[in-house]
Amino acid sequence: MIKSTMMFRLIDIVFILLFGFISISEIGLQHPIEPPKSTEQRSQTEKFDHILFLGITRSGTYIVETPSNEVYKYSNISQINELLESIRREFGNESDKIQVQICSNWDAPIKYALDVADLCDSYQLRKSLLVRKVEKPL
Repeated sequence: MIKSTMMFRLIDIVFILLFGFISISEIGLQHPIEPPKSTEQRSQTEKFDHILFLGITRSGTYIVETPSNEVYKYSNISQINELLESIRREFGNESDKIQVQICSNWDAPIKYALDVADLCDSYQLRKSLLVRKVEKPL
């Protein structure tokens, strides 16, 4: 009986100390947090003369819609390399007027999108990366 009474007193002391520390501590400190800034993001007012849409499926198939609304399917990255090289040759010094919009499906491996982004960097083409989840029709 004496040991249990002593245990209750120790618990009481711990609670008193705990509430004491809580009451004297400053909880309301607020510090502004700066969100990170992207180095790839362009301003929303920037307009491009031509946008090349490049979709990526889960199986690694590349679906390309050209600025003239023609749709092509490519099965490997070397074909995309040839396409981007021809676009770079076609536009030459005016390559800042075209943007490659990489639209990857949500379940596609990120490797495919990053390979295309690396190719865009190597040909100095502007790019944007979108990841979309497409619901299956009922």
